[in-house]
Amino acid sequence: MTTQEEREPGLSPLERAGTHVAARLSDEHLAEALRDELRSVGNWILGVLNAQPGWDLMKVDLKPQGGRTWLRITEHRADRAVPGTVGPIKPGSPILRRINRLQSLSYRPGRGTWLSTTITVSAEGWPEPSYSFTASHNFDDRPPVLGEEGPYQVGDALEHLEVFPRTEARVPEWLAEMAGEADLPVHVLPPDAEDEAAPAGTVNPRLREAVAGFSASPSEEAMIEVLRQCTAGNLIVDASGSDLVRGTDGQITPDSTIRLQSFAESDGTRSLAAYTAETEARAMFERSGQEGEAVLLRRPAVAVLELVAADEQYDHLVLDAGGASCRIPRRQIEWLLSSPRNDVAKNGLVLGSVPQVLSGMVGADSSLLLGVRALPEASGPQDVEPVWARPEEGQEADTLLLFTSAAEVAALDPTLEIRAAAARDVLRYALGTGAAHVCLNARPPVASFSMEDIREVLLSVEDGADEGPAGSGGQGQGLGDPSDPLNDPLNLSDGSPGAADPATIDPGDFSR
Repeated sequence: MTTQEEREPGLSPLERAGTHVAARLSDEHLAEALRDELRSVGNWILGVLNAQPGWDLMKVDLKPQGGRTWLRITEHRADRAVPGTVGPIKPGSPILRRINRLQSLSYRPGRGTWLSTTITVSAEGWPEPSYSFTASHNFDDRPPVLGEEGPYQVGDALEHLEVFPRTEARVPEWLAEMAGEADLPVHVLPPDAEDEAAPAGTVNPRLREAVAGFSASPSEEAMIEVLRQCTAGNLIVDASGSDLVRGTDGQITPDSTIRLQSFAESDGTRSLAAYTAETEARAMFERSGQEGEAVLLRRPAVAVLELVAADEQYDHLVLDAGGASCRIPRRQIEWLLSSPRNDVAKNGLVLGSVPQVLSGMVGADSSLLLGVRALPEASGPQDVEPVWARPEEGQEADTLLLFTSAAEVAALDPTLEIRAAAARDVLRYALGTGAAHVCLNARPPVASFSMEDIREVLLSVEDGADEGPAGSGGQGQGLGDPSDPLNDPLNLSDGSPGAADPATIDPGDFSR
């Protein structure tokens, strides 16, 4: 059960929830503040570590729960992960203020903030190493048990939402179910709380959020998040200085000469510029000193990626230049575009349109992807198993995960291999696996369907679709069947990081 907060006159959603520092900072200054707090927490970790030299990574899980902040340290050395300290941070420790500030700075009105986080400290160059710090925030999943604090309970979650409220659409399903079982109300913000907090003319709020996250803590995971959000929604490009010829319907005709804003980088490369909000684009136009009015065009984000991939003059796509920004290298764009995608279903998820999601899942020309792992003692690419999800912690995994793009697979686990096939063939395969449900994508927004739903929607588009592939006797074929379209590994372009590790990113690719 959810209840919507009443608006107090003159107060924004953020002010009604309590004063968070993030409300008073620009995106650029906010990203800088987040980096400062992350650095402070990372340096504290280095100060309290008791480890022999030579380690590669220290992963520190942090979770506020029950009035305490719990910590778990895991040391990574070569191929070994060694468990370390687990327990609550001592009350009154100065670092608690830094952790609380990191959580508060990460708050977005309506979106919320992280429930738990993992700080990674990387060391390179022993015996006198240099250190770097990254953060992986968990906004939506039920926080894991770290030590003796016990499972994260509904009371912990509701206490979190009192300080960091969300819209109903942003309340995790597991939390809503727990509250419903306990007959407890979940207080939520009005649906427009996110829109009110976004800059005027924001055309892609989820991508904007991902770009801000990358700017605050550049990492492989943050880049993957940006890439997966680029597969839906729109972007703004600056076409000022173009010779535009419009037809009688007002649309730009092929007779136009379009010149798009781009930047010469200090390393001799060139970046095409695109923006998630009109205000950002106009601010950069004014900063350039050009005369006249800015000419801004709205284009699908995927179309902008395709433009960069098709035009060799561009080495990068820079998003939201001049503020909290992200520069995507060409090779990452080529990797994303080289694999099949299901943009119809992905956009349906973003829009919250179940009919559009289903339409994309059964379209005659649609594709779906699976993430797979090699079986023990695998002898070939056919010896793999798909990834599954558990409905709740401790229960048997009965939900087969399907994906709309390679970036969605990598967002779950960048070490997964990828299989892609015609969407209807993937759904037929799913019918034969014994799954109770399928879930489209593993990171929000997602959609889950029962196998009866899948059977019915297949029947609605083709006769006999519920019988599975020819010769299967009504059961979907296994991944190891030679005729199974999921049997062959996905071929990626030469410009990609490679099929074995599709999400590897050079530290040099990170730019703000």
